[in-house]
Amino acid sequence: MGIYDDLSLIPPMVKEALRYRSPAQVLRRKVVQDTEIGGQHLQNKDYCQEIV
Repeated sequence: MGIYDDLSLIPPMVKEALRYRSPAQVLRRKVVQDTEIGGQHLQNKDYCQEIV
């Protein structure tokens, strides 16, 4: 079964395509609780960048 067989799949497919191929390749996020990622300590209210 594919998108041609079920047209209700088009809206989620478009959203996923836009998310995956977004012009924004770097996303800035605010840390909401103290955490550690990859050995880096992030404190609440710090900012980090996510590269997609």
